[in-house]
Amino acid sequence: MKNNILVDIKILYVEDDENIRKIFTKFLLRKTKHVEVAINGEDGYIKFLEFNPDIIVSDINMPKLNGLEMSKKIKKIINDIPIILTSAHNDAKYYTEAIAIGVNHYLSKPVNAEELLHSIELYAKNLLFERKQKEQEKILQSVINSDKNIIVAFNSSSIVFSNKSFLHFYNVNNNNDFLNKYTHVFDTFLSEK
Repeated sequence: MKNNILVDIKILYVEDDENIRKIFTKFLLRKTKHVEVAINGEDGYIKFLEFNPDIIVSDINMPKLNGLEMSKKIKKIINDIPIILTSAHNDAKYYTEAIAIGVNHYLSKPVNAEELLHSIELYAKNLLFERKQKEQEKILQSVINSDKNIIVAFNSSSIVFSNKSFLHFYNVNNNNDFLNKYTHVFDTFLSEK
């Protein structure tokens, strides 16, 4: 798993066909050590709640709760979680419903392992980029919070970032509190008549 972008990505794999499930579970475990397997949509939904995956790969036609129904329930909780659905049916109805739900990718069965891997890696790269960006934002916030001077960056309608000195000066807990207290960012900087 050296130089593998999936190494820290958690994948939930949902498949009711035991043979397919075994083959693709082994395949995925060669790419990441974080694979949770579910045997149907209901089991998949429960494991989604417990496992907190980064990416979901699921069949559509399953007992108890199909892949589309499971995806719909999941997207209500975390709208931006990448979901890749697989199906042996090339029915336009499935595609249309998948798009309406917000499913990110749709693969026809029999699924090509390399095509599946490529799709997973594409979403993993985006996730890793977002994680890196959040990490850098935390570092920047830590640096500006250490300064005793008031630091604030804003555009015409919102605050991009501010430090603790700014929040303390205006007696607010966060940028949203500031924007709720003052109708416009510039209000506090303009002199009153």
